[in-house]
Amino acid sequence: MAKIGAEQAFRIANGAYESAKGIIRELSELAQASNPKFRFEVALRQYDWILQATLLTVAVQDGTYHPMENAFIRRITDEGDILKLFNDEMRTQDARLPMLTWDNFKSLLEGFDEETRKKLMDGILLCADRYSGDFVKWFAPIDAADARDYLAELDRLTAKILVSFSATDGEDLDDATDRSTNIGREVGKGLELHGLLLSQKWRKMMNG
Repeated sequence: MAKIGAEQAFRIANGAYESAKGIIRELSELAQASNPKFRFEVALRQYDWILQATLLTVAVQDGTYHPMENAFIRRITDEGDILKLFNDEMRTQDARLPMLTWDNFKSLLEGFDEETRKKLMDGILLCADRYSGDFVKWFAPIDAADARDYLAELDRLTAKILVSFSATDGEDLDDATDRSTNIGREVGKGLELHGLLLSQKWRKMMNG
């Protein structure tokens, strides 16, 4: 049985995040060859939005949102803040939507009915989706022209983050591939979202 504590889960995930950040930095340096104005920080911010939106959706799919999940998502990324992006973009379209912060997200979420929760989470995913195409359009052509499989590495590291995140509440890591278990369902949902937001777009662009 492979159970880990919340802090150990975060350390594992943070190590994977730092490796993913290294890949994005390498790709950014290659992108700068054709666009000197390209900035690593912008690309990392977009990846952070994708990752945070995915983790939030995984966290709330069981109807609860634990403080340690909130802390994990706040700590795991360096540049992006998906809640700020939501406030800046979605609330300009519908002022009735709440102003979200990491401090009030749990209480707001638990106070909403199911329809409102779904609308909120759909809006967060939409924010990430809007920028994932920009992230992909620079890096997929580089990946297609290089023998190294950057996407496979990024997918593997993101999956490691997802597994670690789903294990923060004491779930057994050995069950991560078993879709009949809670951790298996969470990881499966996370991988599905990561595929929709990033991997499928990347492969489509690589294949022309």
